[in-house]
Amino acid sequence: TTESKEVNLSHNRMTNMKDLSGFVSLCKLNLDHNSFCEISGLEQCCRLTHLSLAHNKVTKMSGVAGLPLTHLCLKGNQIKTIAGLENTKHLHVLDLSVNHITRLSGLKNLHLLGSLNLEKNQIREIQELEHNKLPLLRDLNLQGNPVQDMPDYRMAVIFLFQHLTILDQAKISTEEKVASVNKFHPSMDVLAFRDHMTNLVYQLAQPQVLYDSTHPLYPVLVLTGPDDCGQRQLLHRLCQEFSEYFGFGICHTTRKPYVGEKNGFDYHFVSEEDFQNMIHMGKFVHTMKYGDHLFGLSRDAIEHVA
Repeated sequence: TTESKEVNLSHNRMTNMKDLSGFVSLCKLNLDHNSFCEISGLEQCCRLTHLSLAHNKVTKMSGVAGLPLTHLCLKGNQIKTIAGLENTKHLHVLDLSVNHITRLSGLKNLHLLGSLNLEKNQIREIQELEHNKLPLLRDLNLQGNPVQDMPDYRMAVIFLFQHLTILDQAKISTEEKVASVNKFHPSMDVLAFRDHMTNLVYQLAQPQVLYDSTHPLYPVLVLTGPDDCGQRQLLHRLCQEFSEYFGFGICHTTRKPYVGEKNGFDYHFVSEEDFQNMIHMGKFVHTMKYGDHLFGLSRDAIEHVA
């Protein structure tokens, strides 16, 4: 009847959707396993919150604009593009699995979306999903998509969407979230630990030599500060005026010299290939990356001062 709140018309071999504008109380409509090619006749269903058209022949998501839908299932259709959902701002659950979708655009206004199922589509990139800004998305399923073949796929998705709790039907652990941040945006402490560990391992792989700088322990003065505050000029002045106390440890870098800088005086300017070779030979005590350039203090620089 027109007063029905729930209607199930699944498995009826229907090909054309009839005008359901008279069903003003309709809240849930199940049209699974029919042969519908388009969505129509629902424009006046002002209370419709649940709509399922799984396993039909729908190619476009037109016909749902303005409906108060919270749950929409279009699993197993022939949809290639996510479009037509701009005005379905109340959606909480969206199932577009088993379609032919290649891109993740078209989800921008779905600020309440909490669950998105895109299993068995043709999605190759996930960056577009990040731009859609889905702050409440907690459950994402991308199983059976080519994007799963990318290196560190699961960790990358977890990093891009820190608020996710379930990915590909598997719960995301706290350890996975921490690991994803450490891999793609590590803290300074993590970077320092990796740097120290890398250099120490390569050093231990080299023949052990007793250096002049080994005993006794030499005090080290480190000047820090923002760019262009004159640390380097001050260091050179200290080394000149108090040469009996200070020596300048010249670092290696892969960046190009600035105007006025001298190779072997301000820095040892080397290629990135040479820098990496020095790392592998255990030459450095400390290395770091600043911007796009590498910097390193070598054991030989310390030994030269000693």
